[in-house]
Amino acid sequence: MISTYAPQVGRTDVEKRIFWDSLNELVRECAADQRLIIGGDLNRHIGATAEGYAGVHGGFCYGVRNDEGCSILEFATSHNLVVVNSFFRKRDVHLITFQRGSHNTQIDCLLVRRDDLRACGDLNRHIGATAEGYAGVHGGFCYGVRNDEGCSILEFATAHNLVVANSFFRKRDVHLITFQSGGHNTQIDYLLVRRDDLRACKDCKVFSGETCSSQHKLVALDALFQRCRHGREATGMPRILWKNLSGDTMESFRAKVSEGLSARAEDLTTRDAD
Repeated sequence: MISTYAPQVGRTDVEKRIFWDSLNELVRECAADQRLIIGGDLNRHIGATAEGYAGVHGGFCYGVRNDEGCSILEFATSHNLVVVNSFFRKRDVHLITFQRGSHNTQIDCLLVRRDDLRACGDLNRHIGATAEGYAGVHGGFCYGVRNDEGCSILEFATAHNLVVANSFFRKRDVHLITFQSGGHNTQIDYLLVRRDDLRACKDCKVFSGETCSSQHKLVALDALFQRCRHGREATGMPRILWKNLSGDTMESFRAKVSEGLSARAEDLTTRDAD
């Protein structure tokens, strides 16, 4: 997981270039088989629609894209990432991440590898209580009666080798129902994962006392993914003992970092001048 804070719009081009170059290098150092999550305040606007960046931008964001916002989308494209919080349709109040006075905007993003994008959320369909016709995709433990729209979820999952994770755990109805309105109870919220990742899913249930909105219930999935460990011998990276960073060692380290950043800034300035 990488936590970032990008330079604001008013900062110099050199500072912005250093930030994106550093982030590029950091992402390249991550092994391709590692799960990667980049999150933070990127101080840019990717816009409400996916225009020009379909597949990277899901089409559900807030505001108007600016030039700096394009840099996020181009960065994501180059590393085969997606802006995951753009793939879920929400009301503006659930998209806006920054408010000042009457000014509202969305400048915080979460990026993940395209292959790690999971389908989850309110799909407004009923896949039914049994797995009839969809064994292996539907686990056989859900609530209600399947409708035609529910079949579309199961066919979608079949086409992409996914499974409906919350259908594989036997629960009482109170831990299956995700939506209540008056006397009407139903299950319309699902979590879809790749078939190979189902073994990592340990439990999934609805918390009837926790409300996500006025009528929806919280769906929680417990998953245990094995961490891929890469030995330092393989990478050749020495171990850094940060606890030793004190006194003269700290001053020496600070001087080296300042010298390196100054040299990098001068190099970028010279390159821009050329």
